[in-house]
Amino acid sequence: QVANIHFKFPSGAAVHVLGSHGTRVDHCHLEGTNVLMLQVGAYGQTSFGVLVEDSDEVEISNNHFDTTQGSDIQSRQSCPLITRNFFDKRGIYGGLSPVGVWIDGCAKSQAVISGNRFFKKMTHAILVEDSGCLVERNWIEGTVTDFDDINGPALKGVNSQIDILENYLLDNQFAGINLKSCSGDIEGNRIEGGLASDPGLKGGDGVVLVDCDPGPMKIVANSIVGNVRNGLLVSGSITQVKNNVIAATKQSPSLNASIGAGLNLVEGSDGIVEGNIFVDNFMNGIRLIDSFGQVEGNVVAGTTSAGQGRCGGGLVAANATMGKGIIGNLFADNRCAGILLTDSNVAAISGNSVENTVAGEGTLGIGIVATGTTVDITDNWVRNNKDAGALLDDSYSTVEGNIFEANGTVGVGGGLVVQNVDVPPVTVQNNTFTGNGFAGVVLRTAVFELRRNAMLGNLPNDAGIGGAGAWLEADCQGEVKLNMVEGNLLAGVAAYATSDLTVSLNRVEGTAKGALPGKDVPVQMADGIVAMAGSFVSALFNLSKGNEMAGLLYLNAEGYVSGNQLEDNGTWGLHLMSSSITVEDNDFRGNELGDESSDSDREAASFEYGEQIPCSDE
Repeated sequence: QVANIHFKFPSGAAVHVLGSHGTRVDHCHLEGTNVLMLQVGAYGQTSFGVLVEDSDEVEISNNHFDTTQGSDIQSRQSCPLITRNFFDKRGIYGGLSPVGVWIDGCAKSQAVISGNRFFKKMTHAILVEDSGCLVERNWIEGTVTDFDDINGPALKGVNSQIDILENYLLDNQFAGINLKSCSGDIEGNRIEGGLASDPGLKGGDGVVLVDCDPGPMKIVANSIVGNVRNGLLVSGSITQVKNNVIAATKQSPSLNASIGAGLNLVEGSDGIVEGNIFVDNFMNGIRLIDSFGQVEGNVVAGTTSAGQGRCGGGLVAANATMGKGIIGNLFADNRCAGILLTDSNVAAISGNSVENTVAGEGTLGIGIVATGTTVDITDNWVRNNKDAGALLDDSYSTVEGNIFEANGTVGVGGGLVVQNVDVPPVTVQNNTFTGNGFAGVVLRTAVFELRRNAMLGNLPNDAGIGGAGAWLEADCQGEVKLNMVEGNLLAGVAAYATSDLTVSLNRVEGTAKGALPGKDVPVQMADGIVAMAGSFVSALFNLSKGNEMAGLLYLNAEGYVSGNQLEDNGTWGLHLMSSSITVEDNDFRGNELGDESSDSDREAASFEYGEQIPCSDE
């Protein structure tokens, strides 16, 4: 036993334990150890407070390492217990202090580093290489990078099985924890206030995992708060990220300032992200780039942006594969997008609440954005997003069972916007669109099926434009069928410059004129079903009732109107203006100005009628 000794300004090693069994170093004070200037190790000039080699059952406890250089404790091919020591400050000028505790080659057992305090060390407070190690209940504060800015995580592990439990890491440079080619658990830690390193201005990430494959590394129940660039960066690793709080990640001062996240999975990583809280992170709450993952049961809120058109969102994925999908999360108060998917394959966005997305500088605020992506959007509640509830651009999807509510009332508008879709068609069915600005559904240059939806009380946007239940434009092709369309302002269903559109078996009621409260821009139209600007629309077997203007309006359009029930409308049952259509077998009742009105200066096309075939039951 080595105990109660004050070592002052020793060189080399103050205590050297070699080939020993059961040695204890206890209650010693090691002050001002000096490097041997000719002895240069892998991490800089090297001296040792305690050097342990080829020994077992060594305990180093209750010691004070004060203003030291080199390695305070280094263990080679040994697995010591290091507990309740105080590692105080780095060495004086002229000596670099690379490591507080350095474990190297503990392969047969597990070294234990427990209950220590590390204060203002340089390069690493703890370094574990090629070892098994338990790091628990330590306080690690103020670690800084070396002068070359190539190291610096407070706790670094390489090619090790390492469990990091219930530690407190505060104000460390470069990263709190950095593991390469490791496995193990990171659980119950608080990792706070990471600092960008100087002079390289690299990020002060909370946790960094690199090439931890096979894994998984388990990141469970940690609090990762106030770090720089990323709360958790995962590169080429397999991980489970569960029940953590990752919050207030800050912008990096370096040139890659536009990249940052609470959780950032890149370079082929595979992550299960479940039950976490991501709040007030810079640019992205969760980011998946060229990676795999599933995201379930998280809260992602308050994401910020970099300004000047650089935007992220609550969840951002590009070139990602998500086999299970994005399930049962809350995305709230994020900037630019709640969920943003690009060129990805995602099984489903299902059971989420996506709300209150706001615009960034020069960008829109949209709840869900999918570009070049295959994804089904089912059973979500999408509400109060500034410019639109969801945007599908060149993406293939079934949109089913969602509620789109009060989106786009203060921005561009739209509950759901689908554009630039060819085949297979986008299927939009069994959704509710209520109180959205401009339109409940906007379909633009798309092939689609719009079936069995409720489109209720949709409004103009804040510019006073729109208010349709469904707005179809720019060469849309498809079928609007069996929808309930009620109480919209402008039109129930409006087709603008579309081709080959069938509107059938819908109930369209109570379209009215109006504008948003406090807006003085009136809505000029209030018709049930409207075809205009060269559209070809077949209106078949619809009920269009109680609309403030006409039940059906064709304005410079073509089509076929048959089997409709047009009743109790404020003007005409059917109003034609500069249009050529075929009209047959409709039922007109109680329209205020009459059944039909034609202001057309075009002669209707003639048709040879064949056998009438009734519509089959659905």
